[in-house]
Amino acid sequence: MKYLLHKTNRMFLIIFTFLIVNTLIFSMISIYHSANNAISQMAPEEQNYFSISSEYDYDSAVVISEGSTISMLTAPFPITQEVLEKIRETEYIEEYAYQYQVITPAVSDLNGTPLKMVSPEGTKDIEDSSWFSYVRGVSDSKLLYDDTITLREGEHIESSSRLSALISTEYADLNHLSVGDKLRLTAEGSSVDDAVAPDSADVTIIGLFEPKFLNSGDKVQPYELASNDIFIDFHTASVLDPYDFGMTYAKFYVSGSGVRSDVIKSVKNLEINWDHYSLIDGFNETVVDSDSIKKIAGLFLLLTGFTILISLFVITMILILQARERISEVGIFLSLGVSKRRIMLQHFVEILLPALLSLLLSPFISSFILKAQDYIQIGANSLQPQVSVIAAVLLINLCLIITATYVSCFQLLNMKPGDIFVKLS
Repeated sequence: MKYLLHKTNRMFLIIFTFLIVNTLIFSMISIYHSANNAISQMAPEEQNYFSISSEYDYDSAVVISEGSTISMLTAPFPITQEVLEKIRETEYIEEYAYQYQVITPAVSDLNGTPLKMVSPEGTKDIEDSSWFSYVRGVSDSKLLYDDTITLREGEHIESSSRLSALISTEYADLNHLSVGDKLRLTAEGSSVDDAVAPDSADVTIIGLFEPKFLNSGDKVQPYELASNDIFIDFHTASVLDPYDFGMTYAKFYVSGSGVRSDVIKSVKNLEINWDHYSLIDGFNETVVDSDSIKKIAGLFLLLTGFTILISLFVITMILILQARERISEVGIFLSLGVSKRRIMLQHFVEILLPALLSLLLSPFISSFILKAQDYIQIGANSLQPQVSVIAAVLLINLCLIITATYVSCFQLLNMKPGDIFVKLS
């Protein structure tokens, strides 16, 4: 260690090298772990359902005037009961659920006081009442969203529900709400003080949910957070919609295994104007997402291996240069009878201490870089270095130092003291 204290430039070079290496390895292994966590959250078994959603077009009947600007609102092609029945009559379709066009009414308590919204991670609390929640009118919240939300308390919305709502546990805690409390939803363009239907509706909270997949970051808007979503019954949503857009999404469950693809082919052949709707195979989408994430995880694992090899070469070169500068010291040690193992252990410890110092700093630098580059959460797991990641990087450091120390000292330690002094003379 005295050598490094005297050679401060060499010590800082070693610390800097390990700092760069460990930061890169921390970042890549953290992303690799997070990608694998996201894959593990995806259901491995085939999901026996498919869905249809509305395409959008400009609606000349809905004109928005803002000063001298006049524009038409994009409106969905509604999914009609006729379309639902045609698909429902297809063989093997067991049950279905549907959703009204997403609406954005003002949300308040019964006194008209706007409710607070959950803030994106790392931002200040939202006080501006101009922000809005996405309100989704559903015929059956369990059938539609069981793969994206978990019911924590109460019950799901069903086709027979009226004036009912589901809110997230986080939204409920923020506004001191619980199952049985009421919310006032006021349609766009109406006053929150107007309690006359159809401009507003007082809905009862019948359940609390928790999103299975989270999104966060300083670029995420409040209305994009799943914790700010509100689910209400389909009937109430149709009453509150000022544009009468109607049904825009439906999900169909198929009975029996291995028949979903055939059912989808049959549905595509129905006399339905498919220019107005998109047919979505949820299982295929999941497979594509999973494959993409696996490729990303594999790429980062490959980059980690490449980084380790380059690091081994660089560190070994530094240690070889250091060993050549200390050839006389090694010769004296060997002539005094100091064992080769002890000399190598001294070199190992001298490199280990700067490496450990960089190991303490690199997790914080890695986290800062990942956040600065907006590597937000994948699934519900963050990119913060975990205990397993730190242990993996520590093991990699030990292997690097042992290998580099052995390679750099091998030739020198196999020389006899006399040969070393002859070489110096």
